[in-house]
Amino acid sequence: MMLASLLVPAFLSLVQAAPAKPECTPVSKVKEQIHAAIPAADIAEMCGDETRAFLIAFNAEPPKSDIKGDYIVIVRMKDNPLVLMVTFSGGCAGQTLRVSDKVFKNLMRSL
Repeated sequence: MMLASLLVPAFLSLVQAAPAKPECTPVSKVKEQIHAAIPAADIAEMCGDETRAFLIAFNAEPPKSDIKGDYIVIVRMKDNPLVLMVTFSGGCAGQTLRVSDKVFKNLMRSL
């Protein structure tokens, strides 16, 4: 009984100290945050085969990368030469990427 009274609190402290799962930020929340921060931004979305083809082309560009995702939110701003992209996997935000508008257009033409 004495051993159990020592082991149970120790076990509970280990369970409570386990790292929490990363929070999932869904597409709707990201788009809401973008609209709040940049009201004039044009937001487009890409999914399915188009996303897979785009990421294959993007990952092949120097420097080579291994960006994954099944959905992308694309943010363009008037008079800004950069395109912001947020990747999503399983409905949760992943990486945020920035590329020049020229690179983005070339990648889209390659699809």
